[in-house]
Amino acid sequence: MLAIENAGPPDGVTVREWVAQDYSRAYSLWDRCELTLGVSDSEVEIDRHVKRNPTLALVAASGDELVGTVLGGYDGRRGIIHHLAVDPDWRNRGIARALMRTLEERMKRLGVVKINFWIEARNGGAVAFYKRIGYATRELITMSKSLHPGEPVRSSEDRTP
Repeated sequence: MLAIENAGPPDGVTVREWVAQDYSRAYSLWDRCELTLGVSDSEVEIDRHVKRNPTLALVAASGDELVGTVLGGYDGRRGIIHHLAVDPDWRNRGIARALMRTLEERMKRLGVVKINFWIEARNGGAVAFYKRIGYATRELITMSKSLHPGEPVRSSEDRTP
């Protein structure tokens, strides 16, 4: 992984581990950032993820205001990233870089050697950001199936830009 230079958060912003009380503000942030959200983003499911990966679920906060999130996971071989999001009013201040630097450092300590994640094709800004911090694109097909009765897999096409 490429080291992320000058990746500290801006003054007044701290990166810390997720706590249960972060969920409602995080969900609101994800919606403002136009993430495609579904049943796996329910409070119960996010809580399960955080309990499984407590040191890899991070938020950026300015006082009581939640301004960024990233949910990391580790399956014993590879790291995974979900929901890197920064409030649109707080972008371009180093918050995403600080979240990613912290997450990468923690993953390295766990023995992660490779990180994988998905970006919706409509999110060119995210692709550009990750390329700037050393990630490469791979041409893959993602397949999904919901195991929750009656819950279809949500397509990125379900969300209007």
